[in-house]
Amino acid sequence: MASRKQRPPRISTAAVRAADLTPEDVRFAARAFLNDDREPPAGLGPSRYYDVWIDCDGQGPKPFPAKVILAYATGGDLPEGEGYARNGAWRSRLQELGFPVLAKGKRPVSGQSCKGIDLQTESEGGARRSRAQPLVHAKARRELTREHVVAAALACADLPPASKPDTYDVWVGAKPYPFWSLYRAAMKQSGGVVRKSRGLLRGNQPEHDRLRALRFDVLPRGIPPVPGIEGATDEPSPELITVAALKKAAVLLARAPEFRGRREGRTVDLWIEGNGPYPLKAMCLLAWHSLGLGWHENWTKGGPASRTNAHLQHLPGVEILTKGKAPDSDGGRARAILDDLQAIEKSKVSETTRERLVDARLGQGRYRRQLEEHWGAACAVTGVSQREALRASHIVPWKESDNTTRLDPHNGLLLVVTLDCLFDKWLISFARDGKLLVGPIPPDEQRKLGLDPKMRLRIDGKLHLTSKRLAFLERHRRKFLELHGRKDRFANA
Repeated sequence: MASRKQRPPRISTAAVRAADLTPEDVRFAARAFLNDDREPPAGLGPSRYYDVWIDCDGQGPKPFPAKVILAYATGGDLPEGEGYARNGAWRSRLQELGFPVLAKGKRPVSGQSCKGIDLQTESEGGARRSRAQPLVHAKARRELTREHVVAAALACADLPPASKPDTYDVWVGAKPYPFWSLYRAAMKQSGGVVRKSRGLLRGNQPEHDRLRALRFDVLPRGIPPVPGIEGATDEPSPELITVAALKKAAVLLARAPEFRGRREGRTVDLWIEGNGPYPLKAMCLLAWHSLGLGWHENWTKGGPASRTNAHLQHLPGVEILTKGKAPDSDGGRARAILDDLQAIEKSKVSETTRERLVDARLGQGRYRRQLEEHWGAACAVTGVSQREALRASHIVPWKESDNTTRLDPHNGLLLVVTLDCLFDKWLISFARDGKLLVGPIPPDEQRKLGLDPKMRLRIDGKLHLTSKRLAFLERHRRKFLELHGRKDRFANA
């Protein structure tokens, strides 16, 4: 058997991790490969896809099988296969050290030395030397500062608008700048390479994250920044979303058609008081933004049983419907009653209790008669006694009550139809002394509805404001205040 030349020993500083790889390791590996006339080990033959270009002897760059060079540089400590050289940390490290890793058959750009650069070399004063070549994109992005971005904004001020504007803007001061134009200019300011645009960015890219970390607002085009509030969490709670915030979100969504187009839901839509449909996740993002809780592009909503869906479905006037369906003209009241009646039929209660529950849900039978006795067969607020215009309304909603509460006449008000609808959707409530509390209804609409701030629950009967009824009203009022703002907005609450 023919003798073979001994494989050159691995140098003592050879890398066992990508981050440890140095230019000396790579050049040594190239020389070792050229001096080794043995058959390569199994799995380390010529590369099928990628070569690394190295100038190891000053005679110009030559292509070497990427995985073979890495195996020599690490003493064979790499995992099997070529994936590490094609798209892993090792390939990124080679590129960072100045050794191009190119597809088979391609050559490095003219003038590129391929001798490698030392990223850690320091000058006599201890400061890092100026780099002979630009930093790779990821490293330059990490070294980007606010000063670079502000300087880039000044440089971009006089540029003509792009023919294809970005879908996101960066707000510097009070002015928006197209994201990609500003980012490229900022990278030039920092001395880093400018990565070729990947097209329209969708908001969850590391480029966006870096500028947000520098305290710049990066928002979908058309959406202005909102002053943030102190103590905002990285993952805001769905319970912070209110009907008022969703209405503001709908206004913002109309200003950003591109953002809406990218965020259209696949299975469900959100409806607000019969208006819609709106993409559910986009509305949550915009609602938080309108409340000053920041922009949370990477937030995950979860499935149909998520906390977000559960909270939104309990908001008055808000519905989550299968895509393509529209809400009922009565705001879903008839459908909710039908669902409750079906649940009563399936419940394991006596026939008498079942009949009483059905009557109570429909506002008829014994429950209604008891309410008429309590309120003198007249509206609890206006005193209207036209029976056809009155409804037996539950104070604590049916779905939030047990059977005892559902049948308790103290958990009820006799109201005219208009007040019943508003009360059922938490658009009105009553203070401890019975005075009317009105939610976010415009003043002109209040006048048309006949709402008067002087209205209050009648107190001329001994069964009107009983202790039990006041306790039920407290639960309704608490939910009303949670939905429509702080308690100090309602001085008499």
